[in-house]
Amino acid sequence: MPPPIKKQGPITAGKTTGELGEIASVASVGLIDSERQERSHSRANPDDLDAGCILCYELGFACSRDRVEMRIEALDPIRYDALPSALEQTGSIRSHFQMPINISRHFVLRKLHQLTGVLPLGVFLLEHFYTNSKALGSEAAHKSGQQLFNESVTELQAMPYILFIEIFGIFLPLIYHAVYGMVITYQGKPNAGSYDYGRNWLYLIQRVTGVILFVFITFHVLNFRFGLIPGLNARSVAEHPNEAFQIVRREFQNSIILFLYFIGIASTTFHFANGLWLFLIDWGIAVGRRTQQLLGYVCGALGVALTAVGVNAALAFIR
Repeated sequence: MPPPIKKQGPITAGKTTGELGEIASVASVGLIDSERQERSHSRANPDDLDAGCILCYELGFACSRDRVEMRIEALDPIRYDALPSALEQTGSIRSHFQMPINISRHFVLRKLHQLTGVLPLGVFLLEHFYTNSKALGSEAAHKSGQQLFNESVTELQAMPYILFIEIFGIFLPLIYHAVYGMVITYQGKPNAGSYDYGRNWLYLIQRVTGVILFVFITFHVLNFRFGLIPGLNARSVAEHPNEAFQIVRREFQNSIILFLYFIGIASTTFHFANGLWLFLIDWGIAVGRRTQQLLGYVCGALGVALTAVGVNAALAFIR
């Protein structure tokens, strides 16, 4: 274990009590769980910060990371009781934070959660929307939507190692992303009602859409992939690719099912677009306020476009 943080040094020397409080807020980034995150981070408007603290944003809190220049040497356990007493006076670090905190597992699990949301799940989402859009048909190919969609499903099911791809490329990453996402939601402390800032609302919507998707994707897979929803579809699209279009069409002719799919599509596209933006920031791809804002608009536009594509594809089955 590295030596504890000293009271004097390049980080704390010459700082006022208020500045030390901000440093304490920064020092705790990524080193504490969501409950302690709430206690140790300020409530500043994240939209006013240059880069913002994406870890705090993901947990629903705004911190002041960009207001103080500092550098954390390594993400190793830190003894909070070694911090200057001035930090404790600000309320940023509570006296009972006196045990070493090892964040390696949490850090790796969260990074893996972010990565699986983009690769492979994000790529699969794009492919899924592309395949569903075959239901629109093609005048150039002189083929109906039914022909194109059934051919696409048949080709997918004829792929080599399709079972391996489904298990390790889709189902296992999906299960991990969904389960760990529910853990994040359970541990999170949404504060959009008390602190009406844009990023706080995005955090809350991300968690809500995650819960919706947990239910929706479970229903979608059981219904179309396996045909196991009692009283609805009893035929698997994967096992009857030549009937794929008609199987989906019968389900979407039920207005309740179609409406639920509209909600599912909108939740999916928002969750993916906002999650992609967080991924670009948290993985150090989008650096700086201007770049992050620009990519935020790009991801927002991507979400709107994907929503239109998904809804249009769904309607193509019943036109």
